[in-house]
Amino acid sequence: MATHPCISLVIPVFNEGDGICRFLDTLDKHLDTLSNYTFEYIIINDGSDDHSDDALTNYTFSRSSKVIHFSRNFGKESAVTAGLAHASGDAVLIIDADFQHPFSVMDELIHTCFTDDFDMVYAVRNNRKDEGLLKRALTHCFYKLVNMGRGPKLPIDAGDFRIMSRKVVDALLSCTERVRFMKGLYAWVGFKTKAIEFAVCERQHGKSKWNIAQLIRYAIRGIVGFTDIPLKIWTIIGFFISFASFLYGAYNIVMALTHKIDVPGYATLVTAIFFFGGIQLLSIGIIGEYLSRVFQEVKGRPTYLIRDIHESHKND
Repeated sequence: MATHPCISLVIPVFNEGDGICRFLDTLDKHLDTLSNYTFEYIIINDGSDDHSDDALTNYTFSRSSKVIHFSRNFGKESAVTAGLAHASGDAVLIIDADFQHPFSVMDELIHTCFTDDFDMVYAVRNNRKDEGLLKRALTHCFYKLVNMGRGPKLPIDAGDFRIMSRKVVDALLSCTERVRFMKGLYAWVGFKTKAIEFAVCERQHGKSKWNIAQLIRYAIRGIVGFTDIPLKIWTIIGFFISFASFLYGAYNIVMALTHKIDVPGYATLVTAIFFFGGIQLLSIGIIGEYLSRVFQEVKGRPTYLIRDIHESHKND
């Protein structure tokens, strides 16, 4: 490791035009206090449709920087992947541009990584009081389901706010899947890791880009990409339904032989048809999600497309 290690700050940006310059100014002043390190900015403009493009183009960087403009919006997972691919530092730290990730916690991540010799140090939010009941319930169910398998467990309430050594970054980049779920990949690569709790700060500008529908799609991506539990669950359900049907059939045979069977009712028949039809469609839909993932991967399209890159080389 160099005497003054270089840390690449990966900053995904989507419609942050109102605050990105203020964020960079504030971050610059804070980084001046960390004299034992050098820093570079890797900023990914993820197809913003506000004035983020102009704000980043006209901003005067005081540190070495790369501003990567996507050809359209590809999503945060792709933006983080692009940031990792273009980072050249000894370590890479991912931070959002909305001030929700405290700079004091960033300092703690850096100190723990280099002083205590961890390969990856990630921040875990200590509460979700700022979220609604539905979102918290869905989040709880997601982690329960995705961690039921035998694979690596996803740390609960951990996000992209983390620092990683160069070997962790290289390991992540060696994962070639197109439909990426970074939370799962962070856990899958392993290495020596440590969690640090933090309180999420209030957003200083703009509003969250995530709604319930997007979060559900994101959760499905993670579940399909990192566990086969849904397939196994429906295999078990199918077995019990078949077994129950066998028992019910045997019961009807006995009743028929003893002449005690009643004339079956229309309502019961229709209810059974709809129930089993729904079960079949649901199980087919789950299988379809996995086939859709295979379809996406087989096409082999790139994870993102870059419109242009603006580089600025400065001495810290």
